[in-house]
Amino acid sequence: MHAGKIFSADTWTLDAQIWTLIVATIAAIMVFETTPWLALLSFSVLAGTLGYLVRRRGLAAPMQVTPVTIAGAAGVIYIVISLLWTGDLRATSMSAVVLAGLLLSVGYIAAILRVCPRPWIEHMARALLVAWMVALGFLLFELLTNDVVKKWLFWPFHAARWPPGAMPFLDWTEGPVRIKPQAIKWNMAPLNYLLWPSLLILSVQPIPAAVRATVGIALVGAIGLTIHLSDHKTSFVALCFAVGAFLVAQRFPNAVSRILQAFWITGFVVIIPLAVWAYDHQLHLENRTSPTLAARIILWNFTAQRVGERPILGVGAAASKRIDNLRVEVSPAVQPPGFHYALRTGPHAHNVFLQSWYELGLIGTAIYLMAGLLLLEYLRRLPSGPQPFVLATATTIYVTCTASFGLFEVWFMATFAICCLCLLLAVNEHQRVRG
Repeated sequence: MHAGKIFSADTWTLDAQIWTLIVATIAAIMVFETTPWLALLSFSVLAGTLGYLVRRRGLAAPMQVTPVTIAGAAGVIYIVISLLWTGDLRATSMSAVVLAGLLLSVGYIAAILRVCPRPWIEHMARALLVAWMVALGFLLFELLTNDVVKKWLFWPFHAARWPPGAMPFLDWTEGPVRIKPQAIKWNMAPLNYLLWPSLLILSVQPIPAAVRATVGIALVGAIGLTIHLSDHKTSFVALCFAVGAFLVAQRFPNAVSRILQAFWITGFVVIIPLAVWAYDHQLHLENRTSPTLAARIILWNFTAQRVGERPILGVGAAASKRIDNLRVEVSPAVQPPGFHYALRTGPHAHNVFLQSWYELGLIGTAIYLMAGLLLLEYLRRLPSGPQPFVLATATTIYVTCTASFGLFEVWFMATFAICCLCLLLAVNEHQRVRG
C-alpha cells in the first residue's frame, strides 16, 4: 500500500464521533504517559468516551463472563470481606471500589470493541500510536535536557512562593525548580506498558514492511535510552526480558506462555524463603549490590517476617502503610549502620508476590495466583498474529511487578487497566487489517 493512504483527504472529513475518539485518545494517552498519577482520569476519559459513543449509537455490547472475570470478581469479593479484619478500613475500601470499577470497565470495553464500527477502531489505534510516540519523544527530550520544559511550566509555583513540598514531584528548597528523580521514574512503567500495543498497531500500518521494521527498532532503541537515562532499573530489566520474549515468541509462543505461567507460580512459592535467604546471607551489605537492591532486600525480609502474623487472611489490602506508621509511632524503626533502609515494611513491599502474601494472606494469594494463570491462558488463546506482542506486554508487566510499585496503588491499578484497554484495541486493529 502507498504510505499516503494513512492520511488521505478523507482523514479530514471524518464524522464528529471519530474525531471525538481521536481527540480523547490522544489527550488521555498524553496525560497518562506524562502524568501517570492521573492514570485513573486517563482511563476514565478513554473508557467513558467510547462507552458514551457506543450507547449513543445504539449498539448492544453484552459483557461475556469468562474465567478471568470470575477470578477477578472473586478477588474483589475477598477484599470486601477483608474489611472485617483489615488494618486500614479506608485504604482497603478504596482498593475494593477502584478494582471493581476497573474490572467492570475493562470487561465492558472488551465487549464494546467487538461491536465497534471498524473506522472507530482504526482511528483510535492510530491515535494511540501517535500519542505514545509523541510522549516517548517528549520524555526523552526532557531527560536529555534536564527537564527544561517541565521547569518552565512549573516555574509559576516557585515564583508564587508556594511552600516546598506543595507539589509532590517538585523540589525548590535550594533555588531553581527541580523535578524529583522518583517522579521521572514513575513515567517509565506507563511508557513501557504501551510499547508493545503501539508496535502491534505499527505492524499493520499501510507502509512498506522495511519501513515498519526500521521504525519499530528505532522506537525500541529510543525507549531503551529513555529508561536508561531515567535510571529506573526495574523498567530497563523488564524491557530487556520483553524483547527476549518477543523474539522467542516469533517461533515458540506456547513455550513463552508456559514460561510466564511457571514464573507466576514460582514467584508466589519462593518469594518468602528467597527474601529471608537473601537477607540472612547479607546480600544487602555486599559492595556489588546497588543501594536500591540493598534497600529492597531489607524491606523484603522484614515484610516476609511479618507474613506469619496473619498467614491465612492477611492484614488487609493496602493496609501496609497505616500498620507500618502505627508500628513506628510505638517503636521507631531502627536503621543499623551500613543499611540502606530501616527495619520496617514501609508503604508496600515493592513486590506484588510478597505484598499479596502479607496483605491478602494464603486465601487472597491463591485467588490472585489463579487469576494470573487464567489471564495468561486467555492471552494464549488470542489469534497467533499478535501473540509475540501480547506475550511481550505480559512479560513487561510481570517483571515490573517483581521489584517496583504497589499492587493496590490507585494509579498502578489504573495503569494496568489502560494497558489492557490498549492491548485489546491493538489486537482488534490487527484482526481488522489481517483478519
